[in-house]
Amino acid sequence: PSDPVSEELKQQNKRRIDDIWNDMNDPQHKTPRTESNSPKQPDEPEQSPLSKPATHNADTNPTCTAARPPPRTKRPSKFSKMAELVEQRRAKKANTLDVARKAWSGFVSAEGIREDLDKTNKDGYVERQEFLDRVDHKTYERARDLGK
Repeated sequence: PSDPVSEELKQQNKRRIDDIWNDMNDPQHKTPRTESNSPKQPDEPEQSPLSKPATHNADTNPTCTAARPPPRTKRPSKFSKMAELVEQRRAKKANTLDVARKAWSGFVSAEGIREDLDKTNKDGYVERQEFLDRVDHKTYERARDLGK
């Protein structure tokens, strides 16, 4: 009832699968297996890329004389270069207010009028504005109290 040729093929297939399974589970043999219909012959030398020592890597082989390339650094973007140039230009260019302030401080020190300015500036513009705000606030409070 069963064909002897098909039985033989089933047996060969089963042996091949069992050999593959045993190779995969063998702790001493962790090498990839190539697809072939016949199992490996014992006289074949094993050619595994994992079993060869790495001679090209300077980390694992101290005798390697190949120079390691320098680590890559990020190049600055074009935008950051432009922003840097703008900041440099701003730092060099003084605006009108800075020029006037420098000229005034130079004039004051050259004329020696610092003490006179401090004496006469006792009630300067800012102090006057603060005084007027206080008066305005008090008149508002009085008007509010009278309205109650």
